[in-house]
Amino acid sequence: LEKEEAVQFKALGSANGGTLYMNILAALDTLFYKYTGQRDIIIGTGIAGRPHADLQGIIGMFVNTLAMRNYPQEEKTYES
Repeated sequence: LEKEEAVQFKALGSANGGTLYMNILAALDTLFYKYTGQRDIIIGTGIAGRPHADLQGIIGMFVNTLAMRNYPQEEKTYES
């Protein structure tokens, strides 16, 4: 993306109460739908596995994978 397009992409999420990460996931979901035609898309993402402050000093990989299921629909807009 060009710089101006990236700024607009980020602003789209902010204007609708979302984050850049949420925008990227929505775009990826849409891309997978467009390429495959599938209406049931599952995207895996890593999430923090250190829910307690006392775990912050421990060495090791504390990451969990979360499978997020999405049902893209052509008639819905990003705002809905």
